[in-house]
Amino acid sequence: MLYTVSVSHCARENKTGVTKMNVQGRVEPAVLSVRQALELVQGALSRASLYAAINRNEIPHRRVGRKVLIPRRRFLEWLEGAEPQERQATEAR
Repeated sequence: MLYTVSVSHCARENKTGVTKMNVQGRVEPAVLSVRQALELVQGALSRASLYAAINRNEIPHRRVGRKVLIPRRRFLEWLEGAEPQERQATEAR
């Protein structure tokens, strides 16, 4: 499993796209399971709602066998309401 190293509150990634920063100094995964994504939203979504959004391809994800892997950064962007392409176009300006 890929992990990110958290040190401060910076949310930027390094050139490899692996390092994330956080106030608590914890190690955070670069890829979330469905359970971890549900913990991250702290009850804002039900398990059924999350799976429904995944099945509608609204949430960026990859399936490995039966396991669903959700890229943390792209999931957080989805939560903020911006599509990844829209975010990249806005940041490029």
